[in-house]
Amino acid sequence: MSRRSIFLVLLAFLPALLSVQGTSAANLSFGVAMQSAAAARQVPLPIVEAVAWVNSRWEWIPQPSVDGGVGPMNIHPYDLELAASLSGHDPALLRTDLSANLDAGAAFLAHYHGSGTDLASWRPAVAMLLGDGAATEVFDALRSGASRVTNEGEAISLTPQSVPAGKAPAALPRSGDYPPANWVAASPANYSSANRPHDWPIDLIVIHDTEGSYASAIAEFQNPAAQSSAHFVVSTGGAITQMVREQDVAWHAGNWDYNTRSVGIEHEGYAWSCCWYTTAQYNASAGISASICSRFGVPMDRSHVIGHSDVPDPNNPGLYGGSGHHTDPGPYWNWSYYMATAQADANALPSPPHLMTYAHAVASSPEAVTVTWLAARSCHAPVDGITITAQPGNIVQSLPGTATSATFTGLQDRTNYTFTVTAHNGYGTDTIGSNQVQVTATTFTVTSYSSLHLGQDNDGATWVEVDPTLRITTKPTVNQYAIVSANIDLWTTRPGYNQDVGIFISDNNGSEQLFGWKESGGFAGTYSPNAAFVQTVASLLAGHTYVFKLKLKSNIPAPGGTVYAGAGTADTGFSPTRLTVHLLPPADVATSTGWRSYHLDGYNDGGFGSWVEIDPGLRVNLAGVAGETALVTGNLDLWTTHPGYNQDVGIFASDNGGPDRQLAWKESGGFAGTYSPNAAFVQAALGGLQAGHNYTFKLKWKPNIAAGGGIVYAGAGTTSTGFSPTRLTAVLEPAANVLATSNSTHYGYPYDDDGSTWYELVPTVRVNARPGVSSIAVASGNADLWTATAGYNQDLAIFACDLNAYSCTSISQYVELGWKESGGFAGTYSPNAASVQGVLPLLAGHSYLFGLFWKPNIAAPASALNAGAGTSSTQFSPTSLVVEVT
Repeated sequence: MSRRSIFLVLLAFLPALLSVQGTSAANLSFGVAMQSAAAARQVPLPIVEAVAWVNSRWEWIPQPSVDGGVGPMNIHPYDLELAASLSGHDPALLRTDLSANLDAGAAFLAHYHGSGTDLASWRPAVAMLLGDGAATEVFDALRSGASRVTNEGEAISLTPQSVPAGKAPAALPRSGDYPPANWVAASPANYSSANRPHDWPIDLIVIHDTEGSYASAIAEFQNPAAQSSAHFVVSTGGAITQMVREQDVAWHAGNWDYNTRSVGIEHEGYAWSCCWYTTAQYNASAGISASICSRFGVPMDRSHVIGHSDVPDPNNPGLYGGSGHHTDPGPYWNWSYYMATAQADANALPSPPHLMTYAHAVASSPEAVTVTWLAARSCHAPVDGITITAQPGNIVQSLPGTATSATFTGLQDRTNYTFTVTAHNGYGTDTIGSNQVQVTATTFTVTSYSSLHLGQDNDGATWVEVDPTLRITTKPTVNQYAIVSANIDLWTTRPGYNQDVGIFISDNNGSEQLFGWKESGGFAGTYSPNAAFVQTVASLLAGHTYVFKLKLKSNIPAPGGTVYAGAGTADTGFSPTRLTVHLLPPADVATSTGWRSYHLDGYNDGGFGSWVEIDPGLRVNLAGVAGETALVTGNLDLWTTHPGYNQDVGIFASDNGGPDRQLAWKESGGFAGTYSPNAAFVQAALGGLQAGHNYTFKLKWKPNIAAGGGIVYAGAGTTSTGFSPTRLTAVLEPAANVLATSNSTHYGYPYDDDGSTWYELVPTVRVNARPGVSSIAVASGNADLWTATAGYNQDLAIFACDLNAYSCTSISQYVELGWKESGGFAGTYSPNAASVQGVLPLLAGHSYLFGLFWKPNIAAPASALNAGAGTSSTQFSPTSLVVEVT
């Protein structure tokens, strides 16, 4: 046989040889490889060409697509073994070798092809390989044809084919947010329900690419296992599908903060593969951005329209692309054309003003309220002015369009006020309301219902204010004591990092001073919130202006994204972080503090008769006043050096030097949390005080079981950093103003719960209040919560109901004042001295019912939750509810 004859024989067998021998993308013609696969598997060449066009534009793309498919045939992970078996290739080769991938995909198509010789008969097989949506794209490509020169310089053409259009699909519903888009809902498992811009502002647009075909991205966001989504998906042809409502939070940026504030737009294509993005696609997407500018006031500039590659990594400062370090939309995205088009489109649309979230009203001083709000925005026209109105009284202030705060003075004491803020320009108006606030000379509170975190690295020594709205300013007219309390759910994403919360106070714009702090343990408890409570007392001078702030830090150097505050999710809502200041005459307050480390020396059998005073220097004394009640609180960081030992703290009182009487106690868990302080809080009310009697209050402690010395400790920190204070405070209040109840019983959760339904903890722990004048109620709940099953956190809430308006027989008639979560991720049988505080304005003459409610944080079986530490032989720690009417 001549050499030429041998060559012709080899050429005839080339397709079959290539189908068996793996050949890399770098040394093989894409067109020849498609011809080889089609011939070897007897699949029409246009089918192979159209499939590869839709998935890759005839380029070898090494990374998997958005739905996990690999190569130009987009073979899904769950089909790899079958495709490899049908083609005789090693499964790993299908991920790396062009000819093997094309051949295996063709073998898969042939396997699922039924009868028929026309191209239309292959549609079911294509749908089996890619899904129905992508199959539609493949057959659209067959009808239209395609051609391009690849990055390797190869010219490939798909000749238009005569393929019947088939039955037209049912028309998709249109988007309610942006009518040019179709509406196809993403799986609810892939985004968070919200009410933007009322709970979060919308001030960013994030540009992505799909890393796959248009249809594959849509299918992926419908897959509950994807755990990702975007608001819009735009095809290369300019088709638009909306999958998440703009009011909801799509999971697209790899950074929760950016997710909450942005709209995500996905674009069909690959970031690092040339020639995917088209003019039709740019124009369609720019129309979305322009509409968002008009409807939300998001500026059309590169500070607010960003790529996924511009999103910071929340866990590693200095890195970008979100937590996954994405690089899309990549170097082929034409930012200049896109931004110019979006700006031109936006300038042609109306530009009314927009106000985000809600106005925040704070009773900043006697007879005064300060209202703050986010700056009004408009797409391209200025905001002409702001009008803010206080009710009752219809008190109006007119301000410039740039204003973000206003202070109202001369308001009536013990009157409930609300405020509306209206922005206006020539295109229209926008209005937001405020929370209700009562003007009072004695009690001030601010609350954040957001998830808070330390976004930057923290050196373990620097305190950071994470939410400037959590400030209180007051200017007392007489010398007073301020009882300052902060209630916050602290947790960590990384074991070994504790979370510190501190109260800072400045006097007449002087330097800020740390007045009290507590630590929440994270040694073995990731994602396990600690219902932390920190309380301090400050002496205030008449005429001075004081600012109270809440700050966080880690206990040791920690990367950003380690320390968090606020339990819950965007779907369920986050537990409130609250700062409260209550002013009292100095004569009515007795307090003592130990800024040192304490440890329980010597053997202690843990029995109920084995309580030991922590420090005689922490005793406080009050002179009894007839008709008054002593409200007593203890606040300290408890921890252990040995797992399995819980730490008990109790408040004791003696009358005129008589025997000590226990008023209340709480337990801090140590089952899996050594060196993990618990910001414990214990409260009690002692009524029936007698004039002329002297009452002494003490803090005592013990282990929950027999323990040697050096196991139970109080006070977080070190000698070099200083220790968190252990504080005991007693306050005199008129008996009618302190309504308290408690029950020393063990409670087991009696219901199978879905994690969202609240049930009353125990009907005997209820309080009724009926003020004679409009007042503010500060309600505090205190319970030892624990679980016998790791993984279930325990939620505790205070609810109140107006008996003048409702029968109060259904929880739907109650208002939630506040809730906190106690972690159970790694802490079975480890009670958390959980505290929750809520504030409610009361109307004169109305009767209010307050109660404690609880639930698991996720779906849980009955008896997964427990309240009350101790045993039947040692007594159970009391579950208490105290309402102060101020």
